[in-house]
Amino acid sequence: MADWQPHLPTPEPPSEETAEWREEAGDRDANEGNFSRAIGHYKRAARMGPSSRRATQIADAYVASDLPEKALEYYEKALALDGMDSEAHAGIGDLCVKLAMSARAITAFERAVRCNPRRAFFRFRLAVALATMGRFERAAQELGAAIELSPRAPYYRFLLGDVYLQLERFDDAIAELEHAVRLAPKDEYYCVRLGAACLRAGRATAAIRAFETALTLQPDNLAYRRLLGYACELGGQADPAQNQNGGQQLDAYDADYVHRVQRLTRNGHGSPA
Repeated sequence: MADWQPHLPTPEPPSEETAEWREEAGDRDANEGNFSRAIGHYKRAARMGPSSRRATQIADAYVASDLPEKALEYYEKALALDGMDSEAHAGIGDLCVKLAMSARAITAFERAVRCNPRRAFFRFRLAVALATMGRFERAAQELGAAIELSPRAPYYRFLLGDVYLQLERFDDAIAELEHAVRLAPKDEYYCVRLGAACLRAGRATAAIRAFETALTLQPDNLAYRRLLGYACELGGQADPAQNQNGGQQLDAYDADYVHRVQRLTRNGHGSPA
């Protein structure tokens, strides 16, 4: 029998309602996914005690409700109250990324970083927007700064490795991807990207080791087997997974990824990202 859970009703408002109570009620509703109710609570809190933080809470709830125009309106209201609100600047950046407005996203994230230069995640988001625009040198600089602030975040290392691949700085790319694998040894995708980078650099033996590790973590993944076989072919080694495919077919996404890795290894351009 499933564990019984008591029903916990929403606390009644106090006799003298406060902005703080409305804000807490909004947080409860937002955590439960009831963003419409949360917006109502946040707006009442903001009327009782206007602040950039409360305007940003409203904007965030509109983002979660997939209403980007309303979200942008309230992020801008937050900045009218406090132009140094880094979360509001970053919120605008995230919205612009979703709306494919990369240039404006970069500007918004740059402002977030200026307001809070010690927040590594803002620099990471700026780097993603820069990479989307093909500005890889600057993206690498921002990721390096993010890593200095948060050296144990594997995804920062992972993205920096991908950026270095775009710049054809293969040794640097492999070093960063190896670091990401050490930080997140159970994430097989990091191993796969490391293997792809090693293939790009002409290091078939290292690629084989990376793909073998990925297969150890996810033994039934046919795409990883195909990549291991390709690395073995390039390295002149026998494929240990050669007879394990069982006539299975790759789905379209995995087949496309395998083909891109093979194509880029042959012509030496681009990235499988």
